[in-house]
Amino acid sequence: MRTAVIYLGTLFLVGYAARDWYKSLCGLIVMTAVLDNSNMPREMFGIGGLNPWNLLFFAILPAWLLGRRRERLRWDMPRHMNLLLFLYVTLIVVGFVRLLVDRGPIVESTGELLREYLLNTLKYMVPGLLLFDGARDRPRFVLGMASLLAVYVIVALLVIKWMPLNAAVGGQYLQTRAMQRLHEEIGYHRTAISVMLGGACWAMLGARFLAGRRAVRIALLGVVAVLFLAQALTAGRGGYLASLCVGLVLCLLRWRRYLLVAPVAVALVLAVAPGVRERTLTGFKPAAEDSEEAVDEDALSAGRLIVWPYMLAKVWDAPVIGFGRLGYQRSGLAEYIYEEIDPTFPHPHNAYIEWLLDNGFLGFAVIAPFYLLVLGYSLILFRDSGHPMYVAAGATAFALTFSFVIGGMTGRSWYPEPETVGMWCGIGLMLRVWVERAAVREAA
Repeated sequence: MRTAVIYLGTLFLVGYAARDWYKSLCGLIVMTAVLDNSNMPREMFGIGGLNPWNLLFFAILPAWLLGRRRERLRWDMPRHMNLLLFLYVTLIVVGFVRLLVDRGPIVESTGELLREYLLNTLKYMVPGLLLFDGARDRPRFVLGMASLLAVYVIVALLVIKWMPLNAAVGGQYLQTRAMQRLHEEIGYHRTAISVMLGGACWAMLGARFLAGRRAVRIALLGVVAVLFLAQALTAGRGGYLASLCVGLVLCLLRWRRYLLVAPVAVALVLAVAPGVRERTLTGFKPAAEDSEEAVDEDALSAGRLIVWPYMLAKVWDAPVIGFGRLGYQRSGLAEYIYEEIDPTFPHPHNAYIEWLLDNGFLGFAVIAPFYLLVLGYSLILFRDSGHPMYVAAGATAFALTFSFVIGGMTGRSWYPEPETVGMWCGIGLMLRVWVERAAVREAA
């Protein structure tokens, strides 16, 4: 029955794309919440890789091209952002070509590599760019914002379904159950969900500015509470840190009243889910414990502080351009760490180190300005009270992006993945508002 509903919904949106590609795009974004869910078909019509998301995606692209011609849309993204995006994509393509030329221990076929490390990477950027091109009035902007936030709400509800409060009786049990159930039932790893929801909590607070009625704004506060609780139940400490950092910045810049409410919210979560506190403090030794060190660095970092120095040392073997895509594996470092150091590190567990291994400091010099500009533009909009859309777009893009920037220190990847679709959509909407705001100011 669930599969039939997915098929029918997908086919409806595919057909509707010819009439209104933007609404079908919003449906595609919502579908991202269950993209890797166990109920999502992995193929359609006997074609491997043609899942409902891909089918709808490839139906929307031609509809968008035809639709923007009818609407006489002009691509008006700022030139410097166009350049940075072009360089971002170029790095991904060049890194992939280097992978094909020198595969090292990688045994996948050319077709598998093409699908996984080029097509599947680039496509997750596209929904955000299409939102930028299409969200040119308030109704479309609100619909786009609702669709990207719906992704996080659905994920949060699934987390609460599979991680009831009685699972949070202890930190170790909470972590173990999250590892066993969340990826299997939802499709996203628990640490990815934690980072996603860590930004979504604050993004939803920003979206409240779009609500005209007081009752709706109050209801959205209840949604924020659901997101906050779900994130706590993921046992992802990187996400906890990301949420704290995002909230601190936004509260200091505009929402100072929330600094008084936040401790109460945290206390309530710890009261109903005591395992969250134990999980958060993993690695910090009690004062009564007989030890010269107050912190167990191995437990605190889950072994990362032991392994990362080897990865950083490897970066200097190719500091300028790196080793190309999958540099961690192709350089022989993954095999060495598996055999000599720690067998539980199939990837670097750090977006920054992974990117440096793959693309060197030259590659980092491309993405750093892009994300710094995104964060800077978002905060400028967030501080501008000229229109509710400014605050909503700025808060959403900043929260989702900065959460990823912080979460990247303990995991994640700078390569676009399903978990980043919401972030790219937030960036697309923010840039659209940025362009429209500049046009209004110029006209004035």
